[in-house]
Amino acid sequence: MDATGLALLVLGCMLEIFITGVKCAEFCSGQLFEARCGRNEVLIMKHGLYGRMGLGRCVEQDLGFLGCYVDVLPILDDECSGKQECSFTVMDTTFTNANPCSNDLKLYLETDYFCQTVLSTASICNHQNELRLTNRVSFLSSRQVVQDGCLSTSGFQTSVYLRASPGQQINITLIDLQFKKDQPHSCVNYGEVEDLHTRQGTTLCGGKGRSTHVITSNSHSMRLTFNSNFKNQNFALKFEISGCPDIPIHPGSWSQKEGNATTVGCNDSQQTWSLVCDGTRWIGSLGNCSQTPRMAPVEMGRVLQGAPLASDIAITLISCITILLCLSVVAAAANYWKRNAIRTLMVRLQHDTLQHATLATLPPNATMTASMTSQAEESDYMPLNLKPPKTSMEESEDALYDFCFMPGGGIQERTSNTQAALLAKTLPNKGDAKVNNSTVRFKTTHSPFRKKQMETMSRFECVIEE
Repeated sequence: MDATGLALLVLGCMLEIFITGVKCAEFCSGQLFEARCGRNEVLIMKHGLYGRMGLGRCVEQDLGFLGCYVDVLPILDDECSGKQECSFTVMDTTFTNANPCSNDLKLYLETDYFCQTVLSTASICNHQNELRLTNRVSFLSSRQVVQDGCLSTSGFQTSVYLRASPGQQINITLIDLQFKKDQPHSCVNYGEVEDLHTRQGTTLCGGKGRSTHVITSNSHSMRLTFNSNFKNQNFALKFEISGCPDIPIHPGSWSQKEGNATTVGCNDSQQTWSLVCDGTRWIGSLGNCSQTPRMAPVEMGRVLQGAPLASDIAITLISCITILLCLSVVAAAANYWKRNAIRTLMVRLQHDTLQHATLATLPPNATMTASMTSQAEESDYMPLNLKPPKTSMEESEDALYDFCFMPGGGIQERTSNTQAALLAKTLPNKGDAKVNNSTVRFKTTHSPFRKKQMETMSRFECVIEE
């Protein structure tokens, strides 16, 4: 390996340490390997090769044996994994029968390791062997248990009760730190684990791989029992909780869970809240059904109380306002249509009545103008019938008969000044007038037709008096 390759190797190790916390290093023959972790941490060896992997600080020349090496991870596990600190001198005797190269050549150790945080067994012993799982992922090392001493009782089995929050599940994975690839894959009994709700149990069976999934509980509580000889065994257990805790239901409320979603509502109203489980925490807001609701966020697996203003109340108010507006528009449109229809009817009756009165009161032998003829032809009240002229007496009798007995007689008609003047020429203006021993009364009255305007209305009253 040249200088460039060595620089790349060092850079890769630095990046791995920064990102994952895994430390990588080379130890030449005769050097001291030393690693130390903090409190409540243990060493976990991840990778170990012994030989002449490449040119570098420990191997400067090829000599024809470059690339010979052997996997020594089981040896490193036995020496360091599960301990808080570890040190040894890199010698051929350390890795007995592990020299894959010529005995006359210098070899070196290449290794990766990291410090894993584990649970303190002292806190377990102080809570009557109960371990409350609050973190999403937790580890327990058998060597740490032995070192603390409170759980290790010679000749007796030791049980630890694992508890998560109600509604959550516990996944258990066995990390076998004494697994060897070349050994038969038979079960090495490290203990038993049992679901306290379903009484379903299984064996902590090592020897099948470095990492093996053991069980997923159906409830939030399990019992872990170590064998009496676990002092001589090297393994670690990974506890991972999944799911969100049950939402506490207060008096007067209900909840319904479907998959990762939960709906909470009130018994006395239609107020509801929806929450979605993301990992181990609820996403959303939860309220209560009290008289003074308040908002509160739900996070980190804990359900806080509070209530927002119900959205259905706002929807109801908006719906009522919309309905009122629609009714107002419909009422205004109906009123406008009605007034327009009455106005049209009145104008039509006025036009027809005045037209007929003008034709009926013409003097004998009078000729019609073009405009009068056109208006007579357009009127649908009475068709124009040109007959021989009548005498003055006949015309007066016909006019009196038409005004007293024409369809719609006595209906109020709106008149303009011009139309009133025209009527004044042919009809009595005021009081009574005798026509062929009959009396025609004509009077003008005023009545409100609109709220903002007073209009003059003409009424014809006919009284036949012989």
